Formats: sequence, structure tokens, C-alpha cells
Amino acid sequence: EEPLRNYERLLSRMLEARRVRCMLLVGGAGAGKSSALMAYQLALVPLGYEVAWLSLSPEDDEPALFLDYLVASLARLDAGLVREAQWLTDMAPERESAERLMVSLIQAINSCGKEVILVMDDLHLISENVLRASALQFLIDHAPPNFHLVVATRHAPPLALGRLQAEGQLVELGPQDLRFTRHETADYL
Repeated sequence: EEPLRNYERLLSRMLEARRVRCMLLVGGAGAGKSSALMAYQLALVPLGYEVAWLSLSPEDDEPALFLDYLVASLARLDAGLVREAQWLTDMAPERESAERLMVSLIQAINSCGKEVILVMDDLHLISENVLRASALQFLIDHAPPNFHLVVATRHAPPLALGRLQAEGQLVELGPQDLRFTRHETADYL
């Protein structure tokens, strides 16, 4: 808990940006991305946000697995939210089902009446080909106003985010934002 107190500056910026479509935390290994996200999640719950968490690993670098885990992370919030999406993945070929699955998720999130944040931790472990096949870009481009994606990664993801940036719907926090200031370092030590 003590190190999280020193992230008040970063946490404040993240909370101010909680309504944007996409937030990126980009930094090297050990930069504190996951710790910052955990503090962020704890701060969002009292504000009425539903937070789904997807921690990725190298084994998830396969389109069908990636989609399954994405759906499972949202199912932890509300199984009804993903019921149709799960049915679609079982019924349709992989390429067609990814887009239909995203449409189903988008419609369900839009009608749920809650602010939904999906945290994807360690997105750098997922290849560009899998991200394209997963229809994640489709979700980002067509998500309803109550959906927010927060991504922690070691480098900028291979996603087209220029439109979101132009619309003020993208917040990028990098290594300089994740670093402790001198004062924060002194407080921590």
C-alpha cells in the first residue's frame, strides 16, 4: 500500500482520464504499470465503474485464445453481458465470429447501463497478427461511450489510434509519467 501512496500524481491523471475511450500505460519491465493499474482499479470501484481485468501471457498469442480470455474477463463482471458473444464463437468460423463477437459485446456493453473498463495488462506479449485477427481494433473503433480500454504494455501497440487521439479520446502515459519524482522517491525511501 505504501508505494501506491506515492502514485497519487499518476493516479490523479488516470482518474481524470477515466472517461476516454483508450488509455495507454507504456513503460519497461518493472516500471510500475501493473501497480498503477491496481491502484486505479481500487479508486474506480467506489465511483461505480465495473472493471474487467485481462492479464496476458505469451501462451495467449493465438486469436481464438485471446478472444476467449477477453470474453471471460468481461464475463466476470456479468455473465449475461457475454452470453450471446460466447454462443457466436461456438457457432461461426473464426474470422467471421471475431467481428460478430465484438458487435455482440458492443451492443451488450451499450445496453448494460454501467461504465465498463477493460484493463489489458502486458499487451506487448500479443503479436500484431493476433491483435488484428482478434478484432480488438473493431472494438476500439466502435465501442459505446460507456466502454473504456486501459492497456499496459512495454511498447506502443500496433493499433490505429490516431482518430482517438484527434478526438481527445486517447491518453498516453509513458515512462516519464510512471517514474517517481524526487519528492516521491524521498517519501518512499
